[in-house]
Amino acid sequence: MPDGWITQTQANMVVTRAPTGGTAIEFRAVRGAAQAEVAERQMLQELSNMLTAVAITRPRQPVAQNGMSGFVFGGTARAPDGALIEWYSVVLGAGPVGVLALVVGRAGTLEANLPIVRPVINSISLGR
Repeated sequence: MPDGWITQTQANMVVTRAPTGGTAIEFRAVRGAAQAEVAERQMLQELSNMLTAVAITRPRQPVAQNGMSGFVFGGTARAPDGALIEWYSVVLGAGPVGVLALVVGRAGTLEANLPIVRPVINSISLGR
């Protein structure tokens, strides 16, 4: 996780947040494609519970890294104070195991944190 970020673990989920706020990354372990689909729907539901106007603006694109394959997609939403929120999700797996990562941030803040966030996302591996 990035140095100085605040990290919490709960069951099959890890959440890390920028110390200055504005950006967070949530990771969930998933088993198989069916569970990845369920986890994706749950994350979108959680976004809808916290934010309004949740929309997918970047449709699914295939990705592969560290021996895993999957997809990335993203979108926007609105915070309770009306601020524009940007988010994207990466789902990666190999065989029956994988990980779903959700990156959420206020517009501008997420972009500013991408040099920190990208290496974290790019380092996702199954660590067998």
